Amino acid sequence: MAIDLSGGIDPSREYVLADRPQDPEMRDSVSFWVVDDRGEIGLPRIGIEAVGANWDAHDIQLNVAFPDGRVYRLRGNGPSLPAQGPDGRATVLGAGGLAFRCIEPFDTWTMTYDGPAVQTSSADLVAGTKDGPSVDISFHVEAKMAVPPWVQGALQADADTQLRTSSIGAMMGGPRYEQLFTATGEFRTAGERHEFTG
Repeated sequence: MAIDLSGGIDPSREYVLADRPQDPEMRDSVSFWVVDDRGEIGLPRIGIEAVGANWDAHDIQLNVAFPDGRVYRLRGNGPSLPAQGPDGRATVLGAGGLAFRCIEPFDTWTMTYDGPAVQTSSADLVAGTKDGPSVDISFHVEAKMAVPPWVQGALQADADTQLRTSSIGAMMGGPRYEQLFTATGEFRTAGERHEFTG
């Protein structure tokens, strides 16, 4: 029996905002958390926050970590990429060298990056040191959805009511969902190449 990976959500919800929203506080966002199934690399919370007030320069967050303590990270913003994909639909949320693309709603997404990152370590981050040398990195991840999405507030009636009727809903970003996926990918930097699945 086939599983409906949309969970009954309209496929158009997978597309990103094509144009700047009128509300300067409204945002569109895509984030991936990828963990290698061999424990050799992690890409926790790589995301883009596209806020109406700063629509021409989306916020970017990158994190790549290795078991030996090496970390590559980036916090900043970059010029927004056009939302239209090859088919003309708003399938791309990107800025600077980072891009997320919906290939097929509730089935396949990709995440790519090519650009600079700060090279640091988990020990330095724990100590509060966030700077380090800038190095070039790149990665490509293909995500295949594994289960239907979890819709925020759908597990308990009081949570749904609170999200719809209080300031908590606005703080949490309004209607949103998360979806578990499997991933294949590759990370590169300075002569290193790491393929991974997770």
